[in-house]
Amino acid sequence: MEPKNELVPGDVPPTGFGTVGESSDGDVTLTLQKNKFAEFLFGFLGARETLTKTYNDDFVATLEDCLQFHYLFTQKIVKEQFIALSAVGATITYDDNSTRTINSITALERFAEPRDVSVNVFSMTWNLVFRSPEDNSFKQQKVSIVLETAQTPTDIGKITVTVEHTNQVWATEVQRLFEEQIRQLLATGTRVYRILQFGKRLKIFGFIANACVISIAVGVLFVLLARQGLLATLTAHDEFAFDVASVIAKSDHKDISLAEQFMLLRELEQSNSDVVKQLYEKGYFRGGYAAVAKKMISGYYDGNRPSFQLAWTSESRIHELEAIARIKWAWTYLRFVTCYLLLFWLCGLYLKLFRLRSILVLTSKGRKLAAKQERDKSTLVQFAYGVIASLLAGVIFEFGVKLLLRH
Repeated sequence: MEPKNELVPGDVPPTGFGTVGESSDGDVTLTLQKNKFAEFLFGFLGARETLTKTYNDDFVATLEDCLQFHYLFTQKIVKEQFIALSAVGATITYDDNSTRTINSITALERFAEPRDVSVNVFSMTWNLVFRSPEDNSFKQQKVSIVLETAQTPTDIGKITVTVEHTNQVWATEVQRLFEEQIRQLLATGTRVYRILQFGKRLKIFGFIANACVISIAVGVLFVLLARQGLLATLTAHDEFAFDVASVIAKSDHKDISLAEQFMLLRELEQSNSDVVKQLYEKGYFRGGYAAVAKKMISGYYDGNRPSFQLAWTSESRIHELEAIARIKWAWTYLRFVTCYLLLFWLCGLYLKLFRLRSILVLTSKGRKLAAKQERDKSTLVQFAYGVIASLLAGVIFEFGVKLLLRH
C-alpha cells in the first residue's frame, strides 16, 4: 500500500481553527476562525525539537540502499493515520563540487548520471504534516539522512540522521528504524579484519606497545652495559706488549741501555719493518729485545689473527661468563618485546591497507571504485600480504636486532 504524498482535504475533519474545503477545480481553501490565524501558524510550525545521531564508520551504499530508507520510512507512516507525507527531496554532491537536487521519489528511482564523476555526499529529506488527535492541530515534522564519504585517506565515512519533531517517542522510532538499515551498509571487512579492528579499539594493546618501546630502550642500555664485561679476543698484535713485558721482567733494572731499547721499540711499533731491520743489523737491539725485533721484522705482530700464546686469566673468564648470562637474559626479553611490537605494527598496517573505504555507488565511476576496492582488498591479496609481512618481520628480527646486539 503506497502512502499519501500529500494531504487530502476531504480526509481531514473540521478542526478548532476553521474548515478545509476543495472546489470543483481542485483548489484547496482553508477558512480560519476569527483570531485563530496566529494560533494556527504557531501550532503548524510547532515548538519543534531536534534529535540527531551520527554514525562514524565506513560504508558502501548503492542507489537501492538509499531508496530503502524511503521505502522503510513510508511503510511506517502509512500505518499512522495522523501523519501525511508532503514532500520528499534528495541532494547529491559530486567530487567535482557540483550539486544536483531531486524533488521527487520517482525521479530518484530513475536516477542516472552520464558524467564521469563520483558522489561524495547523498542526502534525503522528508517533510511531513502531523495532526494531533487530541486537539486536531497540525504540526510539521522533518526527517533527513546524510551519507558522507571520506574525503582523505585518514578520514572515515559518516552517516547522520536528523529528526525535527514535536513527538519524542515518534522521533526515536524513526531513528531506530534507520539504524537497522545503516548497520547493513557498514563496511565490516573480513572476519580477521573485524577481530583485529576490535582488538585495536581495546586501548590496552596500544598501551602495551608504548610500554614495549620504552622497555626496548631500557633493554638495549642494559645490554650495552653488560657488554663491557666481555673480553676481547687476544691477537698476535697483543703479544708485542707481553713479549716486551717479559723481557723487562727478566732484565737488570739498573741497565740503562735496556730502558733505551725499550723506548726505541715502543717508538718503532708502528714503523716500517725495514727501519727495524736496519737498526737490528746495526746492533741496536740485544738480548731479549733482539728476539722481539726479529718478530717485528718478520711481521709476526701484524694483523688481527688470534694468538695461540696468550690467554685470559680464569677470573677474567668467570666475569665474562657472568656478562654473557646477563646478555642472554636480555636477548630473550628483547625477542619477546620485539615480536610483540612487530605484530602490533603489522596488524596496524594491515588495518590501514585493507580498510574498506566509504563509497556511494550511484554512478559509473562509483561502481568502478567499488569493483577496484573489492579486487584490491580481496582475501587472496590479504593472504599475500600476510606472507610478505611474515618474511619481512623475520628479516627485521633475525638481522636487525641481532646486528644491534652484535655492535
